[in-house]
Amino acid sequence: MRLDDDLIPPLYHGPAVLGAQLFAAGAQVYSARAAARLQKRAARHNANVAQQQADDARRRGESRVNRYRQRLRALLGRQRAVMSSSGADLGSGSPQQIQLGQELLGALDVKMIQANAEREAWGHEAMIPQFAFQEEAARIEAFGGTIGGIAQGVGAVAATR
Repeated sequence: MRLDDDLIPPLYHGPAVLGAQLFAAGAQVYSARAAARLQKRAARHNANVAQQQADDARRRGESRVNRYRQRLRALLGRQRAVMSSSGADLGSGSPQQIQLGQELLGALDVKMIQANAEREAWGHEAMIPQFAFQEEAARIEAFGGTIGGIAQGVGAVAATR
């Protein structure tokens, strides 16, 4: 035997349906906020990692510069030793020009190493604003999910009256 809906009083099944709708609305609010918290943490973590990578790129650049300068000093020392052993005057003429040219090229190489390290660091730091934007978007999404869940709950209450 089938019961018609108009034979069952609305209060009989209304509270159960209302409770389920309110529970669903609460679950939506909770899950939206939890997902947004995770997205915010991930964005903040990614920004921190990007900054650490930028700092690391600069440190590695400094290390490369120091190693290059050591090799350059060693090269200049060998050149001086070879030229002076052959009796050349290191303070004038071609020997002096060779050393000055080598020092100039070395300085240019150092600047290139530093520029490359800074470019790499900039590439990592350029991502930080994007991660900050993602963090803010997650915050807004959490707010929207909360409002949507509350609206769903209010709608459920209004629909049962």
